[in-house]
Amino acid sequence: MNAVAAPFTFGDVQDPHADGAAGKGAVPGARPTGTIGMPPSFEHDGAIGPPATVGTPDGVPPTGDAGVAEGSAAAPVAPAPAGKSANLKRLEARLRGQVGKAIADYRMIEDGDRVMACVSGGKDSHAMVRMLTTLARSAPVKFEVVAVNLDQKQPGFPADVLPAYFASHGIPFECVEQDTYSIVKRVLPEDKTMCGLCSRLRRGVLYRYAAERGFTRIALGHHRDDIVETLFMNMF
Repeated sequence: MNAVAAPFTFGDVQDPHADGAAGKGAVPGARPTGTIGMPPSFEHDGAIGPPATVGTPDGVPPTGDAGVAEGSAAAPVAPAPAGKSANLKRLEARLRGQVGKAIADYRMIEDGDRVMACVSGGKDSHAMVRMLTTLARSAPVKFEVVAVNLDQKQPGFPADVLPAYFASHGIPFECVEQDTYSIVKRVLPEDKTMCGLCSRLRRGVLYRYAAERGFTRIALGHHRDDIVETLFMNMF
């Protein structure tokens, strides 16, 4: 895939270095939206996800949500809530600018990409999908965003909520069903935390799904607070 010609703008930010190619991710044919292919002159100023990894899903470390986004055509943007306050508009504009800068700085998305945006239903992944679908309208490259949720068959999971939400906002949505919950319960003792094994099983399912469905990018809502929490969870 050819890299985007420089310079280009993503959101409100210009990238004077946009002529380089992005690196490959962990999934064959797919590249995570994290710190990838980053030249030495770039500084890591808050890119999504840890370097050299697709990362763990959003919200609940180290398990959170996972999703895939496609990108060959501009994805529809979710309609803005009615009667947004001035503060909400400023916050959304600031987040959009920061996300656009990170995408441009680290060349996370290129022309024709299909982005799998992993969603758990939490606020982090919902915000990520909102930013990506909004940027898809005005970005200098054409890409498609698809929200993807992994139904791990945990008891009480409200399977009807996410499909209804994304359908009402005109955002493509896919659900992957894989009973990893039963595996975790069978393998681990009752007094052990399920997060680590659950996360590894989930990522394996999502990586395979991304490769099978032809996604070229994987977007996860795993942020810096999640990384810190994951670190401490693994230490004790």
